[in-house]
Amino acid sequence: MPIDAYSLCPGGSGKKIKFCCADFLPELEKIVRMLEGEQHLACLRHIEHLQEHGEQRACLLAIKGELLRLSDQFEAAEANSAAFLERFPDNSLAWAEAAILTAVSQGGRLALEKLQRAIARADGQMHQRLYQAIGIVAEILIQEEDWLAGRALLHLQLALSQDDERPMELLMRLNR
Repeated sequence: MPIDAYSLCPGGSGKKIKFCCADFLPELEKIVRMLEGEQHLACLRHIEHLQEHGEQRACLLAIKGELLRLSDQFEAAEANSAAFLERFPDNSLAWAEAAILTAVSQGGRLALEKLQRAIARADGQMHQRLYQAIGIVAEILIQEEDWLAGRALLHLQLALSQDDERPMELLMRLNR
């Protein structure tokens, strides 16, 4: 299925693909097809191939980071996250991915600063990965018994999306 050139770039630039990565649209379509076909490792290899040939776009770093994290390649995900932040220090997705990785490996409290930076750089646009980062950090904070911070992030998620029942379920469980 072709990507709409007027949809937001998956790299977190806040721009539509047409104004951010128009020249890269065929490659993005190939990557999306692989993701839709659940060919995650093939997609990861394809992204690495593109990077070996000089492509260092935010969209590639963002997709690669998520694939590495979801395939439990945390060391490689950390290296990708560091490269993403170094190359695009004002990108909210780079900070969101760093917050997720920090929360998982070092704890929710240490992830909060990175999550705050991600939110501050979002410029009012809530990318799905940033929303996801808020939820992951909230859950880890609650597991660490940092109820107040976890509760605040769940309330933020509720304010951002009325369709997601997960934050309300966690809040109700927390209240019990």
